[in-house]
Amino acid sequence: MNKLRLKWRNINYSERLRWKILLFLVSFGLGISAFSLLSGENISAFGLNLGTELIGAVITYWLLAQILERSEQRQKEIEAEKTLKENLILQLKSQLHEDVIRAVEQLRRKGWLEDGTLRQCILPNAMLENAYLMKADLQGTVLEGANLHNAKLQNANLGEAYLVNTKLNGTDLRGANLKTADLRNADLHGAILEGVQFDITTTLPDGRKWSPDIDMTDFIIYKAQVIPNPFFR
Repeated sequence: MNKLRLKWRNINYSERLRWKILLFLVSFGLGISAFSLLSGENISAFGLNLGTELIGAVITYWLLAQILERSEQRQKEIEAEKTLKENLILQLKSQLHEDVIRAVEQLRRKGWLEDGTLRQCILPNAMLENAYLMKADLQGTVLEGANLHNAKLQNANLGEAYLVNTKLNGTDLRGANLKTADLRNADLHGAILEGVQFDITTTLPDGRKWSPDIDMTDFIIYKAQVIPNPFFR
């Protein structure tokens, strides 16, 4: 008896639930059959009734077992996806550029660049140079000091992103959302800003808040340094 109890405790929850359902259905079928016999039915009718009830119980159990198995499998898939997401986000913090790009590509294939998986992630100094991040949802993401040189960020959501000291030189930001983003000391030289969405809460590289009258070309055009000629004063 103790061995049976020990085996029962070692069975996982789903399996125990299946056995409980089967035992209930069989007991229910036997109860109905016994009631029929006590009510005066003959042995032949009793046997037929019992067989019918047991078959019904088995079929019902099988259907319920299939539902439980699929639910259990789906739960395992969800847990596996969660673990993979966590590992890929951790890989984005790698000091090896190749590992970071591989993580970005896998996130893109899974559709996780656009679904909010990377929202509010902490990715300081991320090595995202040349990364393909088109339509990426990076709202509220911390990318302080990150290298996004020549990255593709068309139509990306960078609203509320922390981009202080971030390298955005040569980055394609066409159609990107930079509302409420913090771009203090960010390098925007050579960046493509066509259609970028700014608002009055966007902090520009020089610390000013964006306004419609600010000429953004001042931030994206390289200006030659003027060296004074010592012979002319």
